[in-house]
Amino acid sequence: MNEKIEGKITVVTPLSYPRIPDENEQKDNVNTFTRMPVLLLGEKHEVPYLSGGAIRGRMRRLMRGDLLRLLGLDEDKGEVPVKVIEVLDGVVLKKDAKVTQDLGLQTEVRKLLPSMSLLGMTSTKTGMMNGKLDVGFAIPICFETNQMTGEKSDIRVGELLHTIKSQGSKDSNKKIPYGTEVLVPGTVLKHYFILKNPSEMERKAFVKGVRLLAEHGFLGNGNARGLGMVKYSYDNLPKIDTKDYDDYIKDNREAILKLLEEIAS
Repeated sequence: MNEKIEGKITVVTPLSYPRIPDENEQKDNVNTFTRMPVLLLGEKHEVPYLSGGAIRGRMRRLMRGDLLRLLGLDEDKGEVPVKVIEVLDGVVLKKDAKVTQDLGLQTEVRKLLPSMSLLGMTSTKTGMMNGKLDVGFAIPICFETNQMTGEKSDIRVGELLHTIKSQGSKDSNKKIPYGTEVLVPGTVLKHYFILKNPSEMERKAFVKGVRLLAEHGFLGNGNARGLGMVKYSYDNLPKIDTKDYDDYIKDNREAILKLLEEIAS
């Protein structure tokens, strides 16, 4: 059975998520926020949003670090082979190698690595293994998105955006101005996850992942400069203890390491 977990993400410090400009587009000095077109009363409006991939990618990195910690490995000390990191990042494809859709190996991944089962992966050894977690767009609650979010607001989208101006050094003698468009603090974004027929251990891994996101408390770009601090709130997040998940990973340490090495080889 599918489970939809809905909630909100509140922006605490300016949030940046620049769009990728078209290669034929004339580039200016402002990194504009990623947008989508929205029709409202017959008029098209451009609304900023965060893709599900941005949130999913952040969750994957945090769950990777948590998994390595539970396995007793320190990535910063070089204790984790690069190929294993690639496995945990979700894509391991060897050049000119034939991709095998190994359902038996996928079953082992789903059994021993609930986080990978949730987020999915593609490798030469396993083939494409779809994840059991869908991650929705994070859409700001404003007048232009009333129908999309189901939330009533009189705030216009333009009031949620601001350009932070700074100066970059083009060379030692000349400085050029540039800007980063951000969502302003106080902006609230509607968001959801969909868990697709999860096992009990996959549900616990998911809850652990959301809690890791909340503890980390950042999204978007420029986190090292203080941008992108956020607060997560999901009212119907399952209230379950994730210690069983931690213990499961620790108890199956040797089998998990062997599986990761096999996929990476």
